[in-house]
Amino acid sequence: MNAERLHAIVKALKQEMDGNGLPSKLQNLISGIRSVVQAPNAQNQNNLASYRNDMYQALANSDSDHFSPAWRQTLKEIGGEEFFGATLKEKIETTLAANQMTPNVAADELEPLRQRMESFRNALN
Repeated sequence: MNAERLHAIVKALKQEMDGNGLPSKLQNLISGIRSVVQAPNAQNQNNLASYRNDMYQALANSDSDHFSPAWRQTLKEIGGEEFFGATLKEKIETTLAANQMTPNVAADELEPLRQRMESFRNALN
């Protein structure tokens, strides 16, 4: 792997992650789920829907979804594939759909993903 290419990829990933606020949006989504579990009122449900929509909107136009095959392979090799674009959106959607009746479980399943994302973000820095 070329060091210049790796640097360009890391720079693009950092810009996408920080520019779209992915870690904080994922944290908001998890907090929103937990709020609905604790107090399933209309306000908390509306907040959760808003957090989910914010997350999905941030992932909708992900630059990393348009990486070349070589860049996608590098993203996979450095362990960041699950934290961007369509892959992250699919992971969130699958988790939420599988746990509609048990939202606390969904939050518990998304929390390790958020922690891995934070670790990956720190590694990018």
